Parts: sequence; C-alpha cells; structure tokens
Amino acid sequence: QAAEAALSVGGVDDQTARAAWGSLASAEFSLNGAPAGLAVLERRLPEHAGDVAGADAELLAVRGLLRLYAAQTRSSVVDLRAAIQMSRAGFSQQHLPAAHVYLARALYVLGDWDEALVHARAAQAIVIDDRLSWIRGRAESTLGTIAAARGAWQEAEACLAVTREISQESGGEAWPELVSRLVESAICRARA
Repeated sequence: QAAEAALSVGGVDDQTARAAWGSLASAEFSLNGAPAGLAVLERRLPEHAGDVAGADAELLAVRGLLRLYAAQTRSSVVDLRAAIQMSRAGFSQQHLPAAHVYLARALYVLGDWDEALVHARAAQAIVIDDRLSWIRGRAESTLGTIAAARGAWQEAEACLAVTREISQESGGEAWPELVSRLVESAICRARA
C-alpha cells in the first residue's frame, strides 16, 4: 500500500519512484508469487534488458531474481548479466551481490557450473563487508551447492558451517535457516 501510494503522488523524483517500484514488486512476490512481482515490473521496465535505462539497473536485478523464481531461468540470466554489466558501467546498486548470487544459482541450474562458480565467488567477495551480511548466507549457500555438486566436500562443508553460523546468529529468522538447509540438502544429494 505504501509503494502504491508513493507511485500515485504526482511529481515523485525518479529515485523514490524506483524504490517504490522495487518495493511493490517485492511485496507482490511475497504475497502472490514471482509472476505477480513480474507483472508489476512489466509496467516499469522494457521487455529487453538491453533497453533498460542504467538508472534502473537495480530493478533489472530484481526482475532477474523474480524470473529465476518463476522458472524463467534463461531470461533471468539475461537480466542479471545486464544488471551486473550496468554496475560495472558505474550505475551503483545495492542488489549487486544478490545479482551475482542469483546469476550463479541460475547458471548452476542450467549446468554452467564454471561460470556459476565465478559469480558465486564474486558474491562471496562482495559480502565480506559486514554491511552486506543480509546476503552472505545466500552467497555461501550457492557456493556450497556448487562445491557439493563437484564433489569438493571440504569447501561445501565450510560453506555449510558459515550458513549454520549465520542461521544461529539470526535469532530464529526463517530465511537464514532455509538457506542453511538448502546447502545441507545439496551436500546430501551429491553424496547420494
């Protein structure tokens, strides 16, 4: 409701509007699933990632994440790569570590484990900063999943240990626990 109210106010600056669009898409995703979040962003972003303005790089990263959750994996890869490229071109965004994490996850799903590993390590390097701890568990989980699939047991177990520590420090929040269980599941699955 707050995001819709912000968007209905005339003369809202573009930065505020972008934040409202991102919040609205995230809320729709949380309440009604990834396709609902994507429907919101269809009203703001052009279909092709190459046509998205650099200032909307953060919204493009959100769309890439939502496309991954909506099982539109190849479209997700296109959006996330473009968002990362825009960041390299100077358009800063708080979703950069998430873009790397979810690009790694999408590439893993598609079977491109080498490039997935590159993006998982990039995310891991970015999230060393304490201000980005919100995404650190997801970066470690993605890296651990890839390591497990490759039989790199020590690395996978080290990632699991980090995700468990983050989960314990979170005070019972659901996401950190889920992320830890995902990497644990990946290790069990890889070990049959």
